[in-house]
Amino acid sequence: MSRVTPVSVAESPPGVVLRDRRAFGRGLISAVVIMFLVGVGYAFATSNIQWSFVADYFFSPRILDGLAATLMLWVVSLILGVGIGFIVAMMQVAGPRVLRAAASAFVWFFRGVPVYVQFLVWFNIAIVFPMIWVPGRGEVSTVELVTPFVASTLALALSEAAYLAEIFRGGIMSVDKGQRDASRALGIHAPRAMMFIVLPQAMRSILPPAGNEAITLLKTTSLAAAIGYTELLTTSQTIYYNTGRVMELLIVASIWYLAVTSVLSIGQHFIEAKYSFTGKAGRTVGRRTPAAGAMAGA
Repeated sequence: MSRVTPVSVAESPPGVVLRDRRAFGRGLISAVVIMFLVGVGYAFATSNIQWSFVADYFFSPRILDGLAATLMLWVVSLILGVGIGFIVAMMQVAGPRVLRAAASAFVWFFRGVPVYVQFLVWFNIAIVFPMIWVPGRGEVSTVELVTPFVASTLALALSEAAYLAEIFRGGIMSVDKGQRDASRALGIHAPRAMMFIVLPQAMRSILPPAGNEAITLLKTTSLAAAIGYTELLTTSQTIYYNTGRVMELLIVASIWYLAVTSVLSIGQHFIEAKYSFTGKAGRTVGRRTPAAGAMAGA
């Protein structure tokens, strides 16, 4: 009968020692992070911040009006950004050389100029164009036409369109070129093939970065405070200028931004889940266009 020789700690296999060191390192890092968070929470809790003031103003009508203005600016800018970005992407992918050059110049310019500068440029565009011709009204003063809301929308929508154009273009190019060649061979027109064959497959590549851009756009609306648009941050600033409670109003604004971006993140998660499985887009295409189903079967 064989005897089992006990193994001392010094004679432990190298893998066991390595796992012990990793466990110790993870425990140490976790302890440091917990201590840091507890310290930050203690600092806020024991400071002179009046949390009752935060609660009183969280559902203040002025704050809610500012939140509504922020959401309206975000929705309009996002819709315009998606529309313009898709058109620019199509110009880059399938347009003639002149349109491809124009689309590339658009992306280069509006991605290169900071959004804050674009806010200021659009708000002061009357210096360059004092009057603008409007169908049905004739010449209209630019100062009257380009309000803070219009200037903010232009700055956000054009900047967002430049980034989304690259996201759309990358997603479309990620779909195998053979899909488009096969659709042409089956007699499917290019716009229909793009809408029902290429785009559903490209959505898995487009949605994650596009969703992140949409959330970033919501936070970027706070820059509209620079030109006097009364969104959430501007409203919070106006209140703390009158009350002197700076940190309390900034906390109110931050909580509302966190709440809205959390809702958007949850929505993004469920939308991405729809396109997370390989072949799901193909099945959708098969239901929408019989020709595409025949192409998939081939």
